Amino acid sequence: MWSSLAAVVLAAGIGFACQRGNTCAVATVDDAVFRRSPTRLVALVYAWVIVAGGLAILNSASPIAVSSAHVTWVCVLGGVLLGVGAVVNGSCTTGTICRVGSGEYRFLMTVVGFFIGCLLAPWVFGRSITTANAAAVSSTTLRFAWIAIAAGAIALAAIIVRCVRSDERWSDAIHRPWDPRVASAAIAVLYVTTWQLVGKWSYTDLLGDLARGTVVDAATRVALLLALFLGAVAGGRTQEGPRTIGPLTPHVVRCLVGGTVMGLGFSLTHSAFDGMTFVGQPLLLPIAWVTMIATYAGITSGIVVLRSHRGDRVASRRGTKTMPDEMFSGRPA
Repeated sequence: MWSSLAAVVLAAGIGFACQRGNTCAVATVDDAVFRRSPTRLVALVYAWVIVAGGLAILNSASPIAVSSAHVTWVCVLGGVLLGVGAVVNGSCTTGTICRVGSGEYRFLMTVVGFFIGCLLAPWVFGRSITTANAAAVSSTTLRFAWIAIAAGAIALAAIIVRCVRSDERWSDAIHRPWDPRVASAAIAVLYVTTWQLVGKWSYTDLLGDLARGTVVDAATRVALLLALFLGAVAGGRTQEGPRTIGPLTPHVVRCLVGGTVMGLGFSLTHSAFDGMTFVGQPLLLPIAWVTMIATYAGITSGIVVLRSHRGDRVASRRGTKTMPDEMFSGRPA
């Protein structure tokens, strides 16, 4: 019971950090490709390394079982669908938490759409394909445990030094946006700790399990989902000044469709942005890296269309600014 309560508090902290750092794969691609800013990409690397070190420590106590499978065209298709769905939606599944936290509550329809996509996947692709990647196996990538632990410690120390040397007072962090690197480090530490307390818990995994009728410990996992989003909302409500936004303003139909496409992609890979980024990639699972490469290719292609003249016409009908310096500009709180 106490471990579940602690996990709920940590999940709320993850939601808070996601909102303050505007953690989103779509934002990461846009910043790296079009704004020539590697900050979010570096933040992603920090998260990988810190999580790898944390999971290596956990694995030293007891072996970690993770979902894995052979790399096939199915996971590539799933990755592309995740990326395209994220662009249609305007945010990835993690970015959706940020957008809801910032008061764009129409993004809750993304969650509904994701669940619908998980329900439809067996009918669209066939049940044999959607269940092909569900086997859990023990990861063998942790034979480099000490390297992972050392790298994670160095990355975490670099973040701590950055925070200590900052001119900003610690109390200001409650009301100001966070450096993406700081936010990613906080999310990584909290994610690993929550994993230790309750195991596999991400909200996309919960929605997938609910759609398949295989959910275990539903009450705790639903509580974690609610805490995650409420933590993000708390972050948005207590933030002062401008709030970061995504490339497209939220619309019910687009969020529903984007969420559904991401749900279809998830059903082919059995993991989404959170699971791949904070578990699969840090553990060097081939299926996670191939899937995410396909996902980022899908996101990049979608962003290129949004940046094109054709994309400008599409976006203008949705009331969205698409100039490079306005894509992720702030707006009054």
